[in-house]
Amino acid sequence: MTEAMTRPLPLRPEIPVFELGADIDLLNADAIGDALCAGLERHRKPIVVDLTEVTFIDSSAMSMMLRVHQHAESLRSSVVWRGARAQVADALSITGVDELLQTERST
Repeated sequence: MTEAMTRPLPLRPEIPVFELGADIDLLNADAIGDALCAGLERHRKPIVVDLTEVTFIDSSAMSMMLRVHQHAESLRSSVVWRGARAQVADALSITGVDELLQTERST
């Protein structure tokens, strides 16, 4: 995946939502991170990354998430990582990455 899709949030249409799917790993993490950073620069406002369809992440995915977070901060913006499934949320929690990111767990 090299291009993330956006759609407006129902309650806050001014916030772009980037929907990710499947696995995020060494093979695609850099391209996804580049697309998200480009989205931050294009929109110049906070974004939401929807992880609902993500089934697996590895350390390169977590590194990408931190890179995107840092890029958002450098633009005086933010990223909300929303809807992580239990396996993804557990990986973020075990490594402590969830403490560094703004996350909203799936219900």
